[in-house]
Amino acid sequence: MKTTSKKAPLTPEYTQELKFAAIAGKPVVVDFKGGEITSDGGLCLFSEADKVLGLSSALSSVLTEWRAQSKVVHDMKSLLAQRMFAIGAGYADCNDHKTLRRDPALKMACDKAPIDSPDLASQPTLSRFENHVSKRDLVRLAIAQGRCMIEKLPSATRRIILDVDATDDAAHGAQQLVMFNGYYAHRCYCPLLLHMTPEDGKQRPLGALLRAGNAGPCDGLGFMVRRAVAELRRRFPDVQIILRADGAYGCQEVLGLCERLKIDFILGLKGNARLHELCSAAQTRAAVRHGFVDDRVFAQFSYQAKVWSQAQRVIVKAQAQANEVKCRYVVTNLPCNSFDEAAQAEDMYGQYCGRGEQENRIKELKLDLESGRTSCSSYKANQFRLILHLAACMVWNVVQQGLRKVAHGSDWADFQVKSLRERLIKLGARVVQSSRRVVMHASSSYPHAHIWHLLYDHWRPSLC
Repeated sequence: MKTTSKKAPLTPEYTQELKFAAIAGKPVVVDFKGGEITSDGGLCLFSEADKVLGLSSALSSVLTEWRAQSKVVHDMKSLLAQRMFAIGAGYADCNDHKTLRRDPALKMACDKAPIDSPDLASQPTLSRFENHVSKRDLVRLAIAQGRCMIEKLPSATRRIILDVDATDDAAHGAQQLVMFNGYYAHRCYCPLLLHMTPEDGKQRPLGALLRAGNAGPCDGLGFMVRRAVAELRRRFPDVQIILRADGAYGCQEVLGLCERLKIDFILGLKGNARLHELCSAAQTRAAVRHGFVDDRVFAQFSYQAKVWSQAQRVIVKAQAQANEVKCRYVVTNLPCNSFDEAAQAEDMYGQYCGRGEQENRIKELKLDLESGRTSCSSYKANQFRLILHLAACMVWNVVQQGLRKVAHGSDWADFQVKSLRERLIKLGARVVQSSRRVVMHASSSYPHAHIWHLLYDHWRPSLC
């Protein structure tokens, strides 16, 4: 008779004591029976940032409930918050929730009692949750996300820059809409990311659209920009909106979109023979200045491509490198408000270069928050996952904005998500629940307790 062996459980119960070298003549023993202890005590602080933004409540309120209410154990807000907070804490996979669902800090972040409440949702429950989201839900979630971020802008905001850029999301399975992309040279999704920058110069995430791997630069751009402009003008009727993007978007499709929406633009522009001819004088001056400390030459001129509805102002930066002069072009409809055209052109090009900060924000989303975990077979489920990762990024942005105010001038004001997570979330604590209150005892030697106090004092007025 053929016998089969039992497979070892993925997460066995480790009950054996581990004995290490003696210290001061006393044996050192480690076991995993400490009780209600968490290594993510900072989730308590992270959930406060979510309450300041109101994001999990706003997102869960637009989701369609498909379950029989008599059998529901975990409501929509609890499911969404569980996934969002876990992603923010560095647990990007649903599989992590097999044990994470019992973590007292995560329970508290989801408004559950840490000790005597049932466990949070299991991995199968969360997977069903992700795969039941409809197309209508996804649109509502995208609008709710953007609205939450816009509502937190200062009331005196008069100027907003919208930055848009695409990136790759490598895929290794048979997910819907995964295609080969010749530019990135692999099979992938091609998400489109939208950020906004108010007068303080600090970018905030605003939206994310998961697109097919072979999507063109402008696919989905109209939907994202139209919704963003509508929400911004709803809050700020007289706000100046500027669309900023690289050379992939310097085309008639985008120029026409900006014209219809009555917004300004500053876009990269791909070079051609005619542009090269129009800036010949700037190239000559750049060649003469080669070897100087500042060998860049800026100029501007009027240019109209055959497919453009009207002429536009083009900025050129010419710089001699080795045996050639390289030119970079920017097209804009922003007015020239200086008699010194060269200085105005340099200033305008500097404004365009500010879009480079979005690349740092995209890396933060992709690397620190692992937004590439789009491994569901369904496109809609993967779009929902991208929304959840962006939501975690938005909550972290609230923390970053708070630190820029309370810790201005220190390293804390410029920390990215990974550094903040290591310092704030990864906090060991013992959780004690009594009949009167829940107490989380953190280490007395924790070096960043003062940051907790600063953020607590900063956020409390908006939560009271």
